[in-house]
Amino acid sequence: HRPSTPRSTPYSRRGEPMTRCPPPPRLSPRGHRTRPGKVSIVVLNWNARPFLERCLGSIVRHTRGGHELIVVDNGSADDSKTFVGDFIRAHPGLDVEFIDLPENLYFSRGFNLGFCATSADAEYVLMICNDVEVKEEDWLTHLIEAMSDPRVIAAGQAQPHATLSPEQRDIYRRNAPRYSNPDLERRM
Repeated sequence: HRPSTPRSTPYSRRGEPMTRCPPPPRLSPRGHRTRPGKVSIVVLNWNARPFLERCLGSIVRHTRGGHELIVVDNGSADDSKTFVGDFIRAHPGLDVEFIDLPENLYFSRGFNLGFCATSADAEYVLMICNDVEVKEEDWLTHLIEAMSDPRVIAAGQAQPHATLSPEQRDIYRRNAPRYSNPDLERRM
């Protein structure tokens, strides 16, 4: 049972108030690891159950061990919250945290609360919008490989949509990130 508090105080499904973020741990230099630490995957949603269903389903299908999933619902009025509850019950072996915000705190605050809910032993935090669909088995491994370079502070993976015009594809290719490892560059 939750104590009575102002409606703006969000609670996680574990019943903990999400009022402030703990101070970040002291950062230490990363080296190349053959076995990375835990990854916290934070998914933000607002009134988009069809996107959320596809996103979470693709994460479950294409991600193996060593991760936790944190779903932040930004005060949805559709059936997203019911879907997340059903999703958690359907995947009892999955490490899932559901942050049920009573109102829309928008993009930054929603993701920040998800970031605050990550496990202390998480080495990486991956923030995904609900319209992202994972399509490859090794997607998380590729992102972690990109992050193993100590000069890299963020990594992403995207493929231009098939309906882009030649001009739009050219803009994407000119602005796509470049990686020092040619094999990694090809996979990203």
